[in-house]
Amino acid sequence: MADLPNITRLKLDLGCGKSKRAGFVGVDCHPLPGVNIVHNLAQLPWPLATNCAEQIILDNVIEHLPDTVAVFNELHRIAAPGCRVEISYPYWRSFGAYGDPTHLHYFNEFMIDYFLRPGTTGRIENNFAFYTTKYWQLESRELITYPSLRRLPQWLLRNTSRHFLDVIHGVKIIIIPEK
Repeated sequence: MADLPNITRLKLDLGCGKSKRAGFVGVDCHPLPGVNIVHNLAQLPWPLATNCAEQIILDNVIEHLPDTVAVFNELHRIAAPGCRVEISYPYWRSFGAYGDPTHLHYFNEFMIDYFLRPGTTGRIENNFAFYTTKYWQLESRELITYPSLRRLPQWLLRNTSRHFLDVIHGVKIIIIPEK
């Protein structure tokens, strides 16, 4: 950890692999070039201070971790008030979701509703948001698809994906912790 920037709040790229974003502190289980902290994110707690992060990115990481609820609780712990957490993951009906043998979970775009304060959305999933008391506010939710389909409204992509595989490749959510 000697090469960490000397700043109050960190920008964290969790599970960065070989592609750490510029200006971010990289955390990964492999000692790759650019990784600042070598740590297996499945092992909790993470070696990070409470409220240390002003921005957190998990790009195709959460589906590899065994305990999703514990990961969201740990993210909540390290996120400072107002921290933007960007989580991208493969959509459950995409070929990429099932092609990687290290994926442990498959999520749709409504997975985050289980981590929003109960009664704050119209989704049935939100009625079951009792797995944790560490809640989040949803800033945005985006379905990722082919460039030729990006002009379609999100509701149409969602409905089309129910009938055809690999219409949606991934989901990107941005959340902020309730503190």
